[in-house]
Amino acid sequence: MIFKATKKPAFTLIELLVVIAIIGVLVTVSIITLSNARAKSRDAKKAGDIKQVQTALELFYNDMNRYPTAEEWNSG
Repeated sequence: MIFKATKKPAFTLIELLVVIAIIGVLVTVSIITLSNARAKSRDAKKAGDIKQVQTALELFYNDMNRYPTAEEWNSG
């Protein structure tokens, strides 16, 4: 019995390295983008918290015609 040598199509080492490099670049870019999005989210939350404190102080001033003292502020 004689077997025919059939050549299977396969990827070369260079092709595999190029694909791995492209995937590495895409992962790096996505991690950087995610990091920036998290930083912006934290900044937005901080700005919202400051706005809430400002509103609370304005409401207190409207009710009492003064701002809270340190003792009142610390007691909540």
